[in-house]
Amino acid sequence: MLFTGAALWPFVERWVLRDYNEHHVNDRPRNAPTRTAIGIAVVAAYGVFWLEGANDVIADHFDIPLYTTTIIARYAIFIVPVAAYILTKRICLGLQLKDAHLLEHGVETGIIRQLPDGEYIEETRPVDEESYAVLTARASEQLSLPAAHEDDENGVPDPATRGTIGKLRLALNRVLTESVPRPAGNGHGNGHPDGHGEPERAAVTAGDPAGPPALPSEDGPAETG
Repeated sequence: MLFTGAALWPFVERWVLRDYNEHHVNDRPRNAPTRTAIGIAVVAAYGVFWLEGANDVIADHFDIPLYTTTIIARYAIFIVPVAAYILTKRICLGLQLKDAHLLEHGVETGIIRQLPDGEYIEETRPVDEESYAVLTARASEQLSLPAAHEDDENGVPDPATRGTIGKLRLALNRVLTESVPRPAGNGHGNGHPDGHGEPERAAVTAGDPAGPPALPSEDGPAETG
């Protein structure tokens, strides 16, 4: 069941996301949090079976009753994969949040500057072009199905969301595309567009940045290239 499910998962995900494009570059694990979490859950479940396959050796080395290991495995086979799924997904979403923070506020330089009003701020610099390309390489945000109540211009609902199968597909799509929205704007990533004052946070959206990263200016804050 584990290996058959793992082998069929790419086809299930393609059906849920309606993603029939060619893919020549692997996704970063953090950018596919649900897929990564499911993979780790499968590995964790197999790990429980693997350990229980040597329950006699474990019982002998740790001097515990043989049937105790079996009872532990009965619970672990349900608890461990679920815990691994939740923990892995939270880690992936946390790493996405870190990436969004870098895009929005830039990289810390360690330089502290005092403003005329006495406030101290830390200078930041935009991420370099290579890091920008890596941080913005996320395709799942463009693969969401429309909501069940959304109709087209003719008032006809999307066929993918009709019936029981459509509702199931819609629910799975929302789970698979769950992610932290990337910051809107051009991705200059300095957090201080005027060079001073309170950091201005850009509104978040699920769309792509409007342009390439900005280049730092010799006269002050970053400017859009």
